[in-house]
Amino acid sequence: MIKSIFSILYINKILQYKFIILSFHFLFIGCSASIQVVQDQFKGATIVKLDLDHEAKIENPNKSVYSRGGQYAKEIKNGLSSPIALLIRLQGSETMAALGPEAYVKVDQKMFKLSLMDTNYSVNQETIRTQTAPGFIGGPGYGYYSPGFISSSRTLTVTSNICSGKLTFTKEIENEILSAKVLQYRFYSANDAVDLFVSDSDLELIKKFIRHKGEIQK
Repeated sequence: MIKSIFSILYINKILQYKFIILSFHFLFIGCSASIQVVQDQFKGATIVKLDLDHEAKIENPNKSVYSRGGQYAKEIKNGLSSPIALLIRLQGSETMAALGPEAYVKVDQKMFKLSLMDTNYSVNQETIRTQTAPGFIGGPGYGYYSPGFISSSRTLTVTSNICSGKLTFTKEIENEILSAKVLQYRFYSANDAVDLFVSDSDLELIKKFIRHKGEIQK
């Protein structure tokens, strides 16, 4: 019984460390993000992209979520720019439901209601093998310990849910962002609100992205 308890605690600690490592990984990606410009000869257009992952929170203490694979994109053709599309991709705990169509963009104190389109929901499973630390072999009733050590391994399958969708900005939203100090997105996973918080540095990158005319830097 004691051995099982220690094994469970050890696995939980492994998962906590893994989450911390992932958080630092996405923080590094955010810090090194840059605007990408691609000439698409098939479309006859210039594609401007910005990969960014924002801090994600879900209003439920029994669930967790983080952003991975977010991207802002627009097409420029014949001097005209398409509306900006924000592709979001969230990875949440096993009990997190799919995202609904209702979404909001908060720019400073202004609220804009949008529809989340092209939504997708899938299950992700990952197998983790853990090795418990060696320990003494316990005698009857754990009243004494015999010489020697034992260790055991455990295979754990971690299940998470992947939610994705696309928001299309209006021209009004784009213009408001250019002078904004606060930018936040809200989505809904069943009855749970999911927020994406845009940092000051990311907001400055988004402003540069909105102003970008598709020039390729040489």
